[in-house]
Amino acid sequence: MIITILVVSIFVLQFAICTGVDAATPIAVSLNAPSQVNVGDNFNVTVNIGQVSDFYGIQFDLLYDSAVFQYVSTTWGQIGPTAMSGNGPALSENIAAGDQRLLVSLTGLSSGISGAGTVATVQFKVENTTIKTTSLNLANGVMSDFDANPIAATWAGSSVTIMGLVSNTTTTTIPVVTTTTTLTTTSTSAATTTTIAVPTTTAATSTIIPTTTTTSTTVAVPNTTPAATTTRAATTLPAATTTPMVTSLSAPVVTAETETVTGTLDISNDINAGGVITPVILKSSDDNAIIDIPAGTMGTTPSGAPLGSLTVVAVSDPPAPPPAGESIISTVYEFGPSGARFSSPVTLTLSYDPTQLSSGFPVVGYYNATNGQWITIGGVVNSDTYKVTVQVDHFAIFAVMQEISTTMSPKQKSYAAMFVIIAAIFFIGIILVILLVAKRKGKTSI
Repeated sequence: MIITILVVSIFVLQFAICTGVDAATPIAVSLNAPSQVNVGDNFNVTVNIGQVSDFYGIQFDLLYDSAVFQYVSTTWGQIGPTAMSGNGPALSENIAAGDQRLLVSLTGLSSGISGAGTVATVQFKVENTTIKTTSLNLANGVMSDFDANPIAATWAGSSVTIMGLVSNTTTTTIPVVTTTTTLTTTSTSAATTTTIAVPTTTAATSTIIPTTTTTSTTVAVPNTTPAATTTRAATTLPAATTTPMVTSLSAPVVTAETETVTGTLDISNDINAGGVITPVILKSSDDNAIIDIPAGTMGTTPSGAPLGSLTVVAVSDPPAPPPAGESIISTVYEFGPSGARFSSPVTLTLSYDPTQLSSGFPVVGYYNATNGQWITIGGVVNSDTYKVTVQVDHFAIFAVMQEISTTMSPKQKSYAAMFVIIAAIFFIGIILVILLVAKRKGKTSI
């Protein structure tokens, strides 16, 4: 009986270890927005995340109707006690009209975090609109753990109803009209007063602003007295009054177009005297290296002069081998001019070769020409597209590197603890079996 219990216990623990991660329930990532807002108001949308373990990075697009909402700002939140900013890159960038991309990578931490909370709070302003209800959605979402494994998640949006919309209805008011009719006969004379009730308000929909309508109506009152001579005064209704429609006109939101260029880009005409660049996406010839420079970014050379051009080329011979325990698993790219710096982070995305990935996890690294060493800076990994995205503030030689972790992640620590428990149960079981056999032998000898 004891042996049976031990065997079953070991089997259950092994089954839990093997299936616990795969059977995990997807983590809910959702938007929380007010159900109703007014034209001209600012309102907040929170990006919430459910209970998650070993969280290390997240990236997603928050999609909205740019004709209805104007992006204002992003405030980073926290998951459990850990802040989303200050522990690695935290980026909120408008990559297209109606598309705000948010990225967080906790590269400053030595392990993933656990808990629930708010990734960020995004503020919008309601522009003048005729749209009554619109939606906010999450797209292109990816979340990863400390080992760069994807964390399964569900991504839920929200909807907002716009209140206080400007009406396109013209209201016409017709006053109540009183008509007096005099009846005359040969024998008697009678004066009769008849009141005609006319609807006081008429609603009309018009596409012309303003609209003025003049209405003339003659009211005929039937003669209800037989054989009488009736004199009826024709009555003309006064001109109807029209309340003009008040329309508030606002300037359209102008979004700068992003220029996408491969290889070399001359930006001498796209940068002002202060070095501020228009939006630019620069790609390598094989499309495996992309740098995204947002509008309003200031770019300068190492001497402080405004940049005149941008380049990206593949490097066939890396300047130095990676540190021990690391390896390069992508093409090496040099972004130029070397040493160029930016006033705010720009987005770098590199593709890697999954067949070269073994026991480590992919991170972006750059070559530091000053000390002649490669330095890893982390990044958010998309294991479906084999890409790593990271924020950088300067140009250099970049590559994706395979980094072997020297510390155990929470998941690895959990496996180690399970192994110790199984080993302890097995050891105790052996001792019990030995004692049981010895006891039976003692009874037999007696």
